[in-house]
Amino acid sequence: MRFAFVTTEFPVSRPGGGGLASYGARMTRLLAEAGHQVDIFIPVDGAERQLPAMMDWNGCRLHHVRTPRSVPSRALNRVLRLLGLGHLAMQRYWQARAEAVAKAVERRHEAHPFDVVHSADSYGIGLAIAARPGRLHVVRCSAPMDLYMACDGRTDRRSRAHAARETAAVAAADFAFAPSSLTAGHYSRKLGRQVAVLPTPVYLEPADPGASGPLPADMPPRYLLHFANDLMPRKGTDLVMQALPLALRQTPDMTLICVGRIAPALQCSLTRALGPAAARIRFLPRQSRDGLYALIRGALCSVLPSRIDSLPNTVLESLLLGTPVIGSRDSSIEDLVEDGVTGVLVANGSPQALAKAMVQAWTGRLDRHPAGTWSETAIGQTYRPEAALSTYLAAVVQARASR
Repeated sequence: MRFAFVTTEFPVSRPGGGGLASYGARMTRLLAEAGHQVDIFIPVDGAERQLPAMMDWNGCRLHHVRTPRSVPSRALNRVLRLLGLGHLAMQRYWQARAEAVAKAVERRHEAHPFDVVHSADSYGIGLAIAARPGRLHVVRCSAPMDLYMACDGRTDRRSRAHAARETAAVAAADFAFAPSSLTAGHYSRKLGRQVAVLPTPVYLEPADPGASGPLPADMPPRYLLHFANDLMPRKGTDLVMQALPLALRQTPDMTLICVGRIAPALQCSLTRALGPAAARIRFLPRQSRDGLYALIRGALCSVLPSRIDSLPNTVLESLLLGTPVIGSRDSSIEDLVEDGVTGVLVANGSPQALAKAMVQAWTGRLDRHPAGTWSETAIGQTYRPEAALSTYLAAVVQARASR
């Protein structure tokens, strides 16, 4: 089959991209290796506009689509921002990107018709792609953005417009799916349509040294690890800080390492509230992949109590490296962690339950497993690349046949 993949993030243009970029890279490469023809379309702006318009990438054809710019457009955007209507400027920008990508897809389709257009829900990047007979439009719901924003306390008009575009993209799809039951269930209820759950291909990326320096030489010999790209309440960072003093009552020598970006004001307020317990925490900046993997391997467990998530890479990396995970129920982590086997699931939002699990880990009551064995478990097998690809292709074929 011929696939067009449309996304806003890809490792070539955004090497530091998150789960959306890694999913696109993995699935397109797997499809190409399986003999399918794949074109990837990514909008580029700013410095990214210097990338070649087209290039080969792992057996796929990668198109960098430049968003049109014009002086009147910029002037109008400035006026909108001055009037407090910046969200309208962003909506115009998002729509311009979607239209530019749609034109690029159609130009390619005219020469080599696609069987499937697969677009991310991200910023409604696929909203301008027209329906065509015999062509299936698949949308992957990468995250329940409205739930994320509610958790983050974002109620501004730009955030609402962002979430509305992603919801509209899911609603307009011929076939929609999500990587977690939480995200699929949310959109199914919200839109009154079936949103499937399809596993993501999961494996450890090769080491990428150079993104940060070596780990400090005075690392503690035993520690619990809390990490994310951005340490924030949605990732449960405040819950970890509230749980630590409770855990220290039973295990006063407990040490916690936190890795990732954190707003200085948030770090200050969290540590100030800890009092003397703050001495048991060490904050480290984002690490290179090899540095992060070393930290995960050395940890007694990964403390990852996200309030809400889609398919957190932090959990997957920990499980693949054999490090048990303390995660929250009703957050999507229950899709990945088998309670009492590969980690512990605690009540969402409960510092008390989290502290109890942290004490379990510190006192050696959470088992480590050899790296790679999670992918052999009943849960992990579905995320193996060959299994995830097979499930995806079967769903696409069935969706095409049922149109």
